[in-house]
Amino acid sequence: MTPPVRLLLLVAAAFAPPTAALAQPSNIVPNARHAWAENVGWTDWRDAGGGADGVIVGPTALGGRVWGENVGWISLGDGTPENGFAYKNTVASDHGVNLDHATDRLSGYGWGENVGWVAFDTASLGPDAARFVPGKHAFSGYAWGENVGWIRLGELGQDGLGVEHHTQAIGLGKAGTGGIPPGLRGYGGTGSGELSTLVLKNAAPSAPVLLVIGLQSNPTPYVDGLLYPVPILTTVTLFTDPTGTLVLPAPGTSGPPVSVALQFIVGDPGATFGQSLSNGLLLTVGA
Repeated sequence: MTPPVRLLLLVAAAFAPPTAALAQPSNIVPNARHAWAENVGWTDWRDAGGGADGVIVGPTALGGRVWGENVGWISLGDGTPENGFAYKNTVASDHGVNLDHATDRLSGYGWGENVGWVAFDTASLGPDAARFVPGKHAFSGYAWGENVGWIRLGELGQDGLGVEHHTQAIGLGKAGTGGIPPGLRGYGGTGSGELSTLVLKNAAPSAPVLLVIGLQSNPTPYVDGLLYPVPILTTVTLFTDPTGTLVLPAPGTSGPPVSVALQFIVGDPGATFGQSLSNGLLLTVGA
């Protein structure tokens, strides 16, 4: 498959429902897969079923199972919320852990047959609330279970449970509304059968955005900032949500690795020329 065709698959993925897609293997980093529970010891977030049933961090929800030597399996959801985006957690058949990229916070519940419910909505802890930070590709904060106590996912500002990524941020963006440049990050696998997630944050709310895709990064002056994916291979128009966030699934492909340069141009009345810019991002697609 040629690089341009594989990139067109990436563009088509921008319109796919952002679910956890449990057909893929766990995307927890092998050497950053353990979390400590105060009452039951270490838990392993990757190695369930040799990785086939381990935890997957999807675009807006988690799925898969955690293993604890002293407590057995804890399910974080089946990876397929009924509405395609987030578990309702009002019925047992649609329970699991959700991920809100506007706040980076986790919510919802895991279930262990030996320990009962584990709550991930710990917003009352403030900076120690359970969260996943795409820019660090790591978890932080604490979850809580009546029978397992506090589960430490990681420390704010430090590495915790890690999530695989094949990305490299390029340069700086250009600020607009709010005075903060929109941030573009990515995480997840990029090989055949795997799924990456692209996250745009701090953009203008409910704004039109242009995803610019190229095969290389060649910083070029543009509207008081820099445009990185030059020459441009293709573009696609999308919209941010009311929080100024956009979450895109990007399926992996087979074949040799190909580096893709990505950047968002944001329609933003608070920016010069009416456009703010995200940072650039290099995404390596392929096995």
